[in-house]
Amino acid sequence: MLILLYKTLFGGLMKRNFFIKLAAITLLASIPCCMPSSSLYSENISDVKSALDAGEEINSVSRDYTPLIWAVSTKHWDVAKYLIERGADINRKGPFNRTAMMYAAMHNNAELAKSLIERGANIKDTDERGYSALHYAISPKSSIELVKILVDNGADLYQKVRIDEFTSFDANLLILSAMAYRQDLIEFFKGSGLSLKREKSIVCVGYGYNHYSDLYFNWLSPDGPLEIIKGEGYEWKGNRKALELKPGKYILKLRVNAGNIYIMELPIELKNSTIYVLRASLKTDGYTAEVYKYDF
Repeated sequence: MLILLYKTLFGGLMKRNFFIKLAAITLLASIPCCMPSSSLYSENISDVKSALDAGEEINSVSRDYTPLIWAVSTKHWDVAKYLIERGADINRKGPFNRTAMMYAAMHNNAELAKSLIERGANIKDTDERGYSALHYAISPKSSIELVKILVDNGADLYQKVRIDEFTSFDANLLILSAMAYRQDLIEFFKGSGLSLKREKSIVCVGYGYNHYSDLYFNWLSPDGPLEIIKGEGYEWKGNRKALELKPGKYILKLRVNAGNIYIMELPIELKNSTIYVLRASLKTDGYTAEVYKYDF
């Protein structure tokens, strides 16, 4: 039921954006109608302890969740730690074939990730879309400490993923880091031996809002320069202002009214091993879009 509701409400969006999926999963998991009824899925350790002491199975499955995966996905950290101490299967998979380690990475919990690794968590495991914990650890607000923990403990640096059904190529960790606007992660992965070797540059377009939370829809094209595109009922055309080129800084800025977004070709020459990330944010006075440049 949870997966069906998720796909019904967010089906169109989840095809475009990696980051909005994380918010959608957490939101649905907290809705009472989606919650398993057993006390093993309580946010209170005392309830969980009573259920276990009464003989309930610690690795039972309800609505595709084990108690541990439920606790981690809903960020009930104390309950998650208690379940681990009581012997929960840390490599068991839940909805979308995701593990507790993947959810810990999604929610940027480096401490829990360490605890799971110490108990033998498989950090190379992937979900139904091919994403590992390391892929989920790359986000606009994640800590580089978490990424380093995963890499130092054997996470696969070379596993590529398909961003969405509209993308014609697989993305490595450098591209994911650029999509998350993380120059620090780009430098870290470059220092770890990753490179981006392509004949054509990549343009990554993010459009969304950050009024209450940071949610972005992402679209990538290896064919640049950026052509006029259409999406979500808007026709994208354009006003533009070229700014100074700096790594990780915007080189094009668009400022127009909400509901009337315009984007034109980038007024620059795209070069090999360069990625340009366009970020659009909803402000109280309209949309602001910025293009960020990353060199590899």
